Amino acid sequence: MHNLKNTCRRRQIIWGSGGIQILNELKSQWQSQVKSDESNIYVWNNDGFLKLLDSMVAFKNDMTVLDIGCGSGVFAIPLSERVAKVTAIDISPKMLDYAKYNADKHKRYNIDYICVNWKNTDLIQIGWKRKFDLVIAHNTPAISDAHSFEKMIQSSRDYCFFAKPTRRTDSVLGMLPKIIGIPDKDKSTDEDIMIALSILWCKGLLPEMIQIKDRWVMKKPLEEASEFYINRLKTYNEIDCIQEEAIRNYLSSIAVNNIVREKTDTAITVIAWRNNRKFLRSNYHERS
Repeated sequence: MHNLKNTCRRRQIIWGSGGIQILNELKSQWQSQVKSDESNIYVWNNDGFLKLLDSMVAFKNDMTVLDIGCGSGVFAIPLSERVAKVTAIDISPKMLDYAKYNADKHKRYNIDYICVNWKNTDLIQIGWKRKFDLVIAHNTPAISDAHSFEKMIQSSRDYCFFAKPTRRTDSVLGMLPKIIGIPDKDKSTDEDIMIALSILWCKGLLPEMIQIKDRWVMKKPLEEASEFYINRLKTYNEIDCIQEEAIRNYLSSIAVNNIVREKTDTAITVIAWRNNRKFLRSNYHERS
């Protein structure tokens, strides 16, 4: 955060060169904390986000959508009812299988499912540069640094919605780094949001920021919870077998009837913008 403040203080000096230097400095400060893609595959209020899309996007039945990190299809499926085609991508084959199963149950057949690691995707090679009318990335580690965020920008010819949990507290996950003696994430998604906003502004776009309050409770059987939390921590820190055992012991101590319960309070912060530099619906006020 201190580095970001210093960057902002130098803004007026650097801006004379067209903003290129400040843009490059911002990008260098946003680096991925995901250290293990394999662990990341294991890891991973929806109604509020869908209502937000409906209020800000002028949906048409010939539109195309890209859902980055689609998970079980919670957004791809309802969006497929509003547009011509949805492309749903995820790093996890199991999640895509689940998404296909859910789509079949709802008889939604205009969704393409692709297993891909977004950070390694070449937009030009696969023909996705400026291809989609709407691109969403909701609470996904696929967008974890400036490089992956810029690819999101480049894949859309119009609407983009980028959502991350901010000011988040987790009753179980928040305790584990202290218990096993590792540092917590050294940079929160709060700072990622600030940098993303600055990148968009420096590009001459008109981003809007919205918060959706969210709270959820996760319940998992003890053994499943142990694997889940160990893999979550492995996404950004090395964990040895002694630390793994400490995690299992702690989870066992808080489990009730062999179930681990976690309560999470967060604000889902959404950054929305249009790549054609038009205003979003909620931010459009024409002078009479």
